[in-house]
Amino acid sequence: MDTMTNAEQKTAWMAVADHIARDVRSGAFVPGMWLKQIDLEQRYGCGRPEVRRALDYLAQKRLVQHVPNRGYHVFLPDGDRTAHILELRVILETAAVGIGCKPVRHLFVGQSLQMSDVAAHSPHSLQKAFVVRPTWQDNG
Repeated sequence: MDTMTNAEQKTAWMAVADHIARDVRSGAFVPGMWLKQIDLEQRYGCGRPEVRRALDYLAQKRLVQHVPNRGYHVFLPDGDRTAHILELRVILETAAVGIGCKPVRHLFVGQSLQMSDVAAHSPHSLQKAFVVRPTWQDNG
């Protein structure tokens, strides 16, 4: 009889969790999509216990969400959470411009800093307004 040790079982469900996470991040599983355990078993060539452990782990990481008596679906963040994440990205990326891009023209850095001011007041308008043109494409 073929039995797996505890270490092999742990490795198996972790591999399944990695595969599911990769598929979520790549867009193969879109936010809000229900994940059927039987489909995941077939897709990744594993058993139900590994799929359940993987989904439970990913639910703890907020990549999927468990709905009792329904199953699991890919986590769908609400609008406020998405706006907060976008605001944080603008702050971090603006800071990274100042740290990592020293040879960049002053005009480009000035434009980036102005965008951070816009983001502080209205992150939604920043999504529409923030288009970065690389400085090597600048004609002036």
